[in-house]
Amino acid sequence: MAKLSRVVVTFGMTDQQLSRLTTAFPDIEFVVCTDREQLPEQLQGAEALVGGPLTWELLASCPHLRWMQSNSAGVDRLLTPELVEHDIIITNYSGAQASNMAEHIMAMMFAFARGLPLLIRRQMANEWTTQPPDEFPRLPPTRYFSRFTVELSRQTLAIVGLGQVGRELAKDAKGVGMRVLGSRRRPGAL
Repeated sequence: MAKLSRVVVTFGMTDQQLSRLTTAFPDIEFVVCTDREQLPEQLQGAEALVGGPLTWELLASCPHLRWMQSNSAGVDRLLTPELVEHDIIITNYSGAQASNMAEHIMAMMFAFARGLPLLIRRQMANEWTTQPPDEFPRLPPTRYFSRFTVELSRQTLAIVGLGQVGRELAKDAKGVGMRVLGSRRRPGAL
């Protein structure tokens, strides 16, 4: 790919983030454009688009555009027949947030296992009781750590899709003592 001179970013950036980019790449003009109506105008002369959206109409009106960095892992929605036939390069963020996503999933699992949403609602309502609520999930008594919580260790987690996020989640879940089962679209070694 030839050298870039103008890159349009379609999501908000702090002044510090923009400054770091311009310092690291002084020969590139970075333009932040969060207004979709101004995007066609801002893309004139740009070789790269970071974010989106990218439509065939937009691409056809920007002859210099040769690269689009999607701000998501999946780009299936972008792959219209016209864009597939075009010589633009489309890249994605696949795996860039795998660890972060896996940690978020683990946080939600812990919140559920510990009954945190319910306990926070009770706290906000100034309800102080030691009785487990009726809506709390019922598991065999050996699985209870206390009346309000369930241990994640020794539980089984099924992960459908062992992409980068699924593999990170499996590693984190095994780290807390969970049994992990996984499936993937194509069998074979990971």
